[in-house]
Amino acid sequence: MSIFESKRCSSVTFWLKSARFCGETDYSDRLLVSEENKAIVHRYVEQVWNARKLDLFEQFVAEDIVHHGAPEVTDRESMKKTAAMILDAFPDWQETIDDEIAEGDRVVQRQTYSGTHHGEFLGIPATGKHAVWSGIWVFRLAGGKIVELWGQVDQLSMMQQLGLMPSPGQGGD
Repeated sequence: MSIFESKRCSSVTFWLKSARFCGETDYSDRLLVSEENKAIVHRYVEQVWNARKLDLFEQFVAEDIVHHGAPEVTDRESMKKTAAMILDAFPDWQETIDDEIAEGDRVVQRQTYSGTHHGEFLGIPATGKHAVWSGIWVFRLAGGKIVELWGQVDQLSMMQQLGLMPSPGQGGD
């Protein structure tokens, strides 16, 4: 029976055997690094964001982090301040990791965020409204830390749910 016919073949075993077919020889090291990086990013989300332990930032994020798309983030300390602002604005903040994929030094997560807007957020006073929105992040790791980050977050959906922008069909007076 081939690996394609076996229903008991785990995704790891499938990946290892598939890698052999493609002529790859260092697949076990590559898989190990990918899994270690995935675990680091997973702990970062759970411990720093969901458990609100900003004092653990140094454990997960490199000092010279590059955060593409967030010009206010120039290093780890400014990223930590941005995280504090978000968590202060949404004291019941929760991130759910919906999907998580790792390959080499990169980890990709599809996430869902939820929280109630009880504090100032980007200059916007608290609305008291609850919102749920999504995002996708690509993390690059080196030396066990996040060194580079790209993200796309559905801020329009969040703003609509907070009543700050009209939803489709509501008009925009």
